[in-house]
Amino acid sequence: MYFEAFFQRLSTRIYLLGEHEKTGLTGFHLDGADHAPYRSTFNTRYASYAWRKTMQDQAKKDYKTYSIPTEGSRLFLATPKEFASHSILKFSQRSLSKEEKVAREKMMLSRTKAYYQEALAHKEDHWLFRDFSKDDIWEKIRYGVEYIYAPYNKKEKDISIAIGKTLCRNVSFAYGDRDLYASYLRELQIVMNSKVKEKKQTVKKRREEIGYLWLEETHKKFGKKVDYLTTGHMGDSLDPKRDFYRLVEQIFTNLNLYYDLKKMGTADVLDEMVARKMIEPEFGKQVRDLINFALKIRIKNQIVVKKSSHDIFFSQSAWETELQKTQDSIDKLSEEREILIQKNPQDPKIEMSDAKIFAKKQALWELEKAPPGSVLTEADVQKLNNTYIPIMQELYRRLGEWLASTHYPINRL
Repeated sequence: MYFEAFFQRLSTRIYLLGEHEKTGLTGFHLDGADHAPYRSTFNTRYASYAWRKTMQDQAKKDYKTYSIPTEGSRLFLATPKEFASHSILKFSQRSLSKEEKVAREKMMLSRTKAYYQEALAHKEDHWLFRDFSKDDIWEKIRYGVEYIYAPYNKKEKDISIAIGKTLCRNVSFAYGDRDLYASYLRELQIVMNSKVKEKKQTVKKRREEIGYLWLEETHKKFGKKVDYLTTGHMGDSLDPKRDFYRLVEQIFTNLNLYYDLKKMGTADVLDEMVARKMIEPEFGKQVRDLINFALKIRIKNQIVVKKSSHDIFFSQSAWETELQKTQDSIDKLSEEREILIQKNPQDPKIEMSDAKIFAKKQALWELEKAPPGSVLTEADVQKLNNTYIPIMQELYRRLGEWLASTHYPINRL
């Protein structure tokens, strides 16, 4: 509860700086993804737990994800050894028997009552509880106890495993207890160097298995997602971050894990592979130029649109079509909103309609800021098509051959 309250305050302060997409501006704000700290949205930060739960249940029922009043996911409590093993745990949670469920409920109720009485005794001395009613304090504590002692649900299992597998690829110390961090790294090395029973001849250790599977997923995902790998040229639009920069970054991040190169940046991994003769110098130079260009167009796009991920349009007609499509959506949503107001001005669906309209207006604003030529010059587009797409195609082709190799270890890309 302490950390939830802390991140709530942090999120609110950042929001009040005007640096959040819902204010019509963009900039720093806490990530709303599953791996981010759990907190309420700005508009629901003072709402009761019961009201937020009702709103969340209704949003899920209606598939209105934008009206869910919370962001992020809860904290995972684990020892360094447990957390290091998240990269391999399958969390095969067996179903509890009726007797076990009853026993667990009794235990959780008993602990909730004990923590509740302790909180009431110190209510005026602690900022966490000072401004809350008894009912809200009970709900906070019940919620916390339930999340600590209840088994993970499927979504939380998936988040936990994904975080463990991601952290084992790239992790560095930022702030906190260095001894605890060092303990985690030691446990992580034990897990990563453990042997695996794998049918593939190219995988013998856990780090190789994870690196290989990430590379396999990257190859498959981008093969389906982007056309330029097969056509050899850009289509009507491109997201520089997700559709271009991310491909080369993911390839070298996961090769770094597979080979245990102990490097952090994409270019550093590339240089190490060239030094070890895993990549010939000439192709290494081409890939380094590709990395620099991919980073350049990603940053230029962010400067123009004020957003880290957004499509660049190369075709005037495609851009105009997207503009019209977005405007049509705004008009339709506005008409639906007026009908709701005429029927019942207090209808809660009006707020949801406002959120939809705002999101579409934000998208329209972003489109208007970035017509063809506003991010990439004609010379940039020519370089992209004539120089860098062929390099990316060759890198992707080599990754395919690397994945098909039967040698151990795979000694070249």
